[in-house]
Amino acid sequence: MAALHDTPAGTQEQVACYCCGESIEVSNIVRFERHPHDGVCIGCAAWLHKRSLAIGHEIRPPFWWRLTRKRFTPA
Repeated sequence: MAALHDTPAGTQEQVACYCCGESIEVSNIVRFERHPHDGVCIGCAAWLHKRSLAIGHEIRPPFWWRLTRKRFTPA
């Protein structure tokens, strides 16, 4: 009897990325915590992360953006 992870690579199930629609293996999909039925490929996950950082920085800028230049120039 074979375990689930012992299935050959060629027989793994293919699913579509929720974002771009690309067909990828189930083991390579990134799932959302609150929506486990939806998943995205690695490329779309990286793009979503990059977008979320920009939106988060608009809401609350990182501390190094609040530092002024004169703090670092010698007196």
